[in-house]
Amino acid sequence: MSRFLLLLLFIPLLSLKASEVQISGVSSLPGYPVRVLFQDDLISGRERQLVSASSDFKGSFNLRFEMPYPGWISLGAAQYRTELFVVPGGKYSLQLEIKKGESTAFFDPQPLTVKTIKADDGNLSDAISSVNLLYNAFVVEHFNALYRMQQARLIDTLRSEIQKIVRNTGNQFLKDYTFYKVATLEPVVRQLRPAQVYDKFFRNRPVLANQPEYVSLLRETFKNYLIQSRIWTQQEYDEALTGGWKTFERLLLRDAILADNAGFRELVVLIHFAENFTNPLHRKGAPQRVLNELASATRNPDHARIARNIIIRAEWLMQGTNSPHFTFNDESGKPVKADENSTAMLLIIVGPDCRYCDFELQQLRDIHGRIGSQYLFVTISLPESYQYYRNFHRRNKLDWPVVSLGHNYPLLDALEVKVLPFLAIYLPGAKAGMIPAPPTDQHLEGHLQRLAKQFAKP
Repeated sequence: MSRFLLLLLFIPLLSLKASEVQISGVSSLPGYPVRVLFQDDLISGRERQLVSASSDFKGSFNLRFEMPYPGWISLGAAQYRTELFVVPGGKYSLQLEIKKGESTAFFDPQPLTVKTIKADDGNLSDAISSVNLLYNAFVVEHFNALYRMQQARLIDTLRSEIQKIVRNTGNQFLKDYTFYKVATLEPVVRQLRPAQVYDKFFRNRPVLANQPEYVSLLRETFKNYLIQSRIWTQQEYDEALTGGWKTFERLLLRDAILADNAGFRELVVLIHFAENFTNPLHRKGAPQRVLNELASATRNPDHARIARNIIIRAEWLMQGTNSPHFTFNDESGKPVKADENSTAMLLIIVGPDCRYCDFELQQLRDIHGRIGSQYLFVTISLPESYQYYRNFHRRNKLDWPVVSLGHNYPLLDALEVKVLPFLAIYLPGAKAGMIPAPPTDQHLEGHLQRLAKQFAKP
């Protein structure tokens, strides 16, 4: 779309209240589920599924879901995923295509592509796409001048070029997006200190927890700010942290930047713990306490949600916590379950055209002979390769069940599967042992033995 036409058609629309998004389209994987996943906030990294529906025999699908603010969703077809920018109240017509070919990863190279046939969202998604294309092309073209020669005048040139796209817009989201998109270059190119970044881009401005480029600049500038501060000692930091949110906040008020705005201060703390939750410098349980108390004390519901999400995300798949449950049937029809009554397991998730999957299974045969009495090994195959792995088990005399994933793709999402083969150690009762587990040539057997000693203790 030309810039002129984009300016004519762009209408300020869509409040930031949650409203329905409608997506219809055609997938090149007919009969397979299409699902939408969404980062519940821009800081914690917690992801949740919003909706899922199977495509029909022609590949057609329809999805409806609520979105609280404009942003990127992850659109999944079978095990593949891609990104799409959507707007609350928007309606989209899409075409999903799968690039065939051997790959050992779901995301790299990205086999799923999305083509937008029509977007009825006030042209906000078109504007965001145009801004990103211009920004990326400009940065690549002038990379040396920006990052090596620090030619700051180029930032002003880029901002002027982007303004040609978005001038006359009344949409505040787009204004903020473009302002902070360009601002992310400034700290490196102009060599700005955190105080200078704050004065130029954050002081006396709204706190925007739901604006991706705002959060990006804030994260890059302040993610380690609290740990690296010279205003307090490490001992003072530790003592304040163990005292809870009010004590910790009193420490932060000694910093002029953090004392200036309560909302900004909270967001810096949230980014700090999202990046440093498991920092060995923290005493056990101290970050959880501070975040829980912050969630109760803050006046901003978004900040409360982020604080709780950071805890959930940090503890997800942590050893001893609940792992995703499942039930599959093996080739004889016998159920293979992971639930509160299940034994310890080693899951091996495999897929089509994956030669390394075959290699790992062969290496696991000897390990199973030594430790199979303590763990139930289970090969979980993507449905299109199930018959292949049934035969592979027989040929290679692998004495453990092989099951088909079927359409249980949320299990892959929950386990955060990115690369095949994927190994996961479950403790008895479907508790997380080691997820992901390392491959066989990186001491997998040693970890299995170590964990077996732990759950064998009375």
